[in-house]
Amino acid sequence: MADTYRPGRYAVRSGAGIVEAELNETGLVVRYWDEPSRVWDWSQIAWAVPTRDGLKVVFTDQTDLRLGIDGVRREEFWRSVRTVVGLAALKGDLTPETVEGWLGVEPGQALVVRGWRWRRFWPGMALALLLLGGAAVGRHESWPILAWLLLACYLVGLASHLGQACDHVSADGQGLVARRGRRRVRCAWSQIRRIGGQMSPTIETEAGEIQLPPAAGTERLVEVVERVLALRAIGRGLPAEPPLAETALSRLTGEADAKERGLSLTESDHA
Repeated sequence: MADTYRPGRYAVRSGAGIVEAELNETGLVVRYWDEPSRVWDWSQIAWAVPTRDGLKVVFTDQTDLRLGIDGVRREEFWRSVRTVVGLAALKGDLTPETVEGWLGVEPGQALVVRGWRWRRFWPGMALALLLLGGAAVGRHESWPILAWLLLACYLVGLASHLGQACDHVSADGQGLVARRGRRRVRCAWSQIRRIGGQMSPTIETEAGEIQLPPAAGTERLVEVVERVLALRAIGRGLPAEPPLAETALSRLTGEADAKERGLSLTESDHA
């Protein structure tokens, strides 16, 4: 699993009087039952190590703090601290070139994530209808059940497609451009505020929300967004100029002169 940065509150099992640990843009906040909360800046945190009964946070002054966080939440906390501390080793502010490397695209190109398209549903729908037709003229008792289950699965997928997920999201060194129908969201990396959701990740920006579609490239884009948020958490500057409007984007054809192409696209999910 790739490193991630997931700020939030983490419940802590009883021990040392700690009730809750919180990761935010400032750093680590630890709340106690009967004592004032303690706060550590990210610059004071050196590392985090999983232990048998939770986590051990190591600070730059060689002191440490043990937190009883279990299961998946322990993994999230550990990876969040490791991501921020690791990115802190980067010198200076975040550059578009670094983002392009994270996205896995060539300079001047963009990672493109496309949502499901209508014609992708037709093969399954046709197969379901064929099975229903076969059940009507045949005698195999399991055919109607199988056909209806298959049809139900595709209808659920169709409902998901008709939800709030964007049809098209492109990410380059400057930021994001998202489209759903006539709605457009265009933002720089510095305008991203947070990301949430597991099955359907949603990026909150100053320009609006971007719900990512379940498609190839989504996981990589989520990882990049989390790295950007981790750098924001330690005070690094982020690209502040939004990318070109979508109308200025063009695919690489190898025919036009590079100066006439504008920003090129790298398709992560072909139709």
